[in-house]
Amino acid sequence: MKKVLSLIACIMTLPALAQVHEITTQADFQKYVLESRLPVIIDVYSDTCGPCKRMAPLFNQLSKQYQGTVQFVKMCIQKTNVWAQLDQQGAIRKVPTFIAWFNGNEVLPRLTGEVSTQVFNNTIAQLLEISSEQQN
Repeated sequence: MKKVLSLIACIMTLPALAQVHEITTQADFQKYVLESRLPVIIDVYSDTCGPCKRMAPLFNQLSKQYQGTVQFVKMCIQKTNVWAQLDQQGAIRKVPTFIAWFNGNEVLPRLTGEVSTQVFNNTIAQLLEISSEQQN
């Protein structure tokens, strides 16, 4: 019993895994993007898209790396029409499309297609700088 309790205590001290939220409803979009206190990166993707599948591991890795400082969300164009709201901001012509939001607004140029880790990190650094400036 002591071993079990010790194991449970050990598990409880592990950092929580970063969670990438899936946007499927307007309420999800409102909660995870528009009302987020953190800057947000949205991955607009398709289940049938090869580049989208290849980018998924990097997106998940970055969500862990920036846990607590950036909110990462995904939106599948085949599972929701919420992405149409983004389309009003500027057409989504290619997937994957990565969109940076802060305080309910799109704040940086969109990234499309397969993006390198360096480009993604640079974009996140710019996003964090914008959020820092707006919070001061």
